[in-house]
Amino acid sequence: MIGRSQIVVFCVIVLIIATIAGIGLGIAAERDTFFVTLRSISMTAALNKRSSNRPVVFLLSQNTAGNLKKDGDGRRNKQSEAWIVVRMKGGKQYEGWPEFYETGSKPSEIYLSPACEVIGHGNRVGYIRPLEGPGIILYEAEIQSIELIDRSASKCFAYWVPPDKTSEAAAKK
Repeated sequence: MIGRSQIVVFCVIVLIIATIAGIGLGIAAERDTFFVTLRSISMTAALNKRSSNRPVVFLLSQNTAGNLKKDGDGRRNKQSEAWIVVRMKGGKQYEGWPEFYETGSKPSEIYLSPACEVIGHGNRVGYIRPLEGPGIILYEAEIQSIELIDRSASKCFAYWVPPDKTSEAAAKK
């Protein structure tokens, strides 16, 4: 016969296991662990293009990790790192490297460093004005669109990392 104290111990153990499992699954879901693991299996990588992250967060994290070439760039002549052009709702545009960004499910901010303000409108940049200081924080709620561009096409990249330093930066990687 099962005693009252054994039932209490059993319930406490079940509660502890359920709490640990819930925390573990929550962390895995927040970090997109399931889809990342599924994409790492060679046979499923071509079939699985899903992520539980928002597209902005997913593409920026792929870019930061140097995986944009593998997942996120559908062109034949793929680049490994992209800079971004951010078009704000008020009409301003900024170009830079997405140094920090929120990986949660709610829109927050993107920090570009180094960064430049794009002067001139339309599809092509007239010229850039490098921002003084380390960078700029842009609030996602105020962003109209984000364009990922090859760093070789970025005038801001060319300003902050001149051609002689580009080869040095590539050698360090």
